[in-house]
Amino acid sequence: MEKTSETQAEITVTGSVKLSEKDIIRMTQDGEVYAKEDAEGKRRAMAHHQLADKVMDALYDVTDNEDMADKVSQEDKEGVEAEVRRTRTWLAEHGPDTEMDEIDKETARFRDAIHVFMEKYKPAPPPPPEKYEIDVEPPGGDGDDGEEEDDDDDGAAAESEPTGASEDKDEV
Repeated sequence: MEKTSETQAEITVTGSVKLSEKDIIRMTQDGEVYAKEDAEGKRRAMAHHQLADKVMDALYDVTDNEDMADKVSQEDKEGVEAEVRRTRTWLAEHGPDTEMDEIDKETARFRDAIHVFMEKYKPAPPPPPEKYEIDVEPPGGDGDDGEEEDDDDDGAAAESEPTGASEDKDEV
């Protein structure tokens, strides 16, 4: 119902062609075949997109990144910008349907070219954590669960007798 004019419209969809069982099977098989091609196409498109993202990240780092842009020398900025232009041109000439090995080669080339400039300015990764020696026994070690055990025979006997049982014996 359309609220302003208070009119109601109905749409009915009917099939004008009935598919045979043979057509349905053929279409299902075609879908399975093309699913593999679609997955490969998606993989190539994602790799192409990731390279474009890396290009934009590198450009951002040398132009707009507050922590880094001011530290980068003019010569290095120009070098990064030249690599960005070169890779953008490559991306424009080679769309998302480009073969994976070509995309991988360009991604590696760009990464290596940018690394020459950027390694000077990116902060070093933190060192790996030192090996800590912690005195922890694995479960089921020597059976000591940290609780004190009662080694008195009296305590063991008292625990096994029901309460009030010794009183009954004295009264008899």
